[in-house]
Amino acid sequence: MKKNSAKMGKKKKILMISLIVVAILIIVSIPVTMYLKFILRYNSKEYKEYENKMKAYGLDNLYSNNEVKSTEKVTNMEVLKIITGASLNITDISNYVSIISYNFGEEITEDSLWLNELYDTKVLNENEADESTLQQNATIEYLLKYIERCKLYLLNEMSDYMSDKNDEKLINSLKDEGIITDYEAKRFGKTLYKGDVNKIICKYIDKYSLCVVGDGKIVTDPEKLPSNADAYPYILDNVDKKVYEQPMGNNIENSLNFAEPVEVYQFQGSKYAEIKNTIEDYYNELLNIDYKTVDADKLYEKIIDSTALFVNGKEITNKYVNYVKENEITLTGKATFVEPCLYSSAGIHRARLKLEFQIVNSKTDKNILFYDLEQAKNIIYSKNAYTLYIDANLSGVANSDSLYNELNSIYSMLINMSKNELKQEGD
Repeated sequence: MKKNSAKMGKKKKILMISLIVVAILIIVSIPVTMYLKFILRYNSKEYKEYENKMKAYGLDNLYSNNEVKSTEKVTNMEVLKIITGASLNITDISNYVSIISYNFGEEITEDSLWLNELYDTKVLNENEADESTLQQNATIEYLLKYIERCKLYLLNEMSDYMSDKNDEKLINSLKDEGIITDYEAKRFGKTLYKGDVNKIICKYIDKYSLCVVGDGKIVTDPEKLPSNADAYPYILDNVDKKVYEQPMGNNIENSLNFAEPVEVYQFQGSKYAEIKNTIEDYYNELLNIDYKTVDADKLYEKIIDSTALFVNGKEITNKYVNYVKENEITLTGKATFVEPCLYSSAGIHRARLKLEFQIVNSKTDKNILFYDLEQAKNIIYSKNAYTLYIDANLSGVANSDSLYNELNSIYSMLINMSKNELKQEGD
């Protein structure tokens, strides 16, 4: 009996130990499993793509460590800067706001500039911006509520949430807009990670086309994207995807220092409005010529203001204006930047342009456009109306970070799809 009792006791001990071990393994495995799911989710292809988009938009610079790593936590201050930067399409606040309103001797930091802009626009109240609150780790709730504030005060978009502060209505509204999914909705009050910010902000930008400086909306339907969509920071719905798919710079993509638009945008994105105006104003001037009113001095001044270098400019302009008057040339047209197709190679930037123009009147079919007369052979215009696409050259000048037009004939800058539209004499 004693032997049987001892055996039973031993079995109970073994069973008890086994149960304890199993319980420990279960307890340990739960957080391990959750951590593995967390790592797998935020290191997935989807979240890597949002990391790359944030870099393309230049918004990675608004994280305190300039990193977009999806698994890192985010502070409230970082959230405010990124939402505001995305809403206003800026990444450098110092180039956007004035410091005149600051008191003499007052310390001016990057964060203080962002906060001052938020106060001025009523997105943020000063009593919500004490240092301890700003440095706390953010939640998804914090991000979504400030998106609503930015929509109202920066985008002038109506927000039902701002009128009744109903969290459920906020969640449903952002889900309907495609800015969040059920995953973010279920974690409304939970810790915010950079992966969440990257994803939500990119969807917010796409929904409201916040980075677009011209007309058109950002395309999100994969079926409507060009085959080389990865080369661009975004694609617009008012541009034929075949135009985006045209080779850049006649296959200079193989150049060692070639940079696609998605790369160039990281450094030039904040200047796209300026670049768009520079190139469109210049080519609009050249596409709208009337022999009855054209003035050589005025044309020269307008060209010199928007070009990097104009050697023998007076002589070239006078020759063209005299030619226009002799041949009674009248043109009307419009130049449009094919946003965001700006790429670079060998220190030269190239911007894709759509040129639409009509030859209203002319006694000749040769050398109709400015700078045609500087080519070795005559340029022949066999039609009265044209739609041409060019990759126009841009370059910088000393002591300026702006880009300026380079003088070239339109014929020499035609992209593949337009090369057959114009001919040189003898071709």
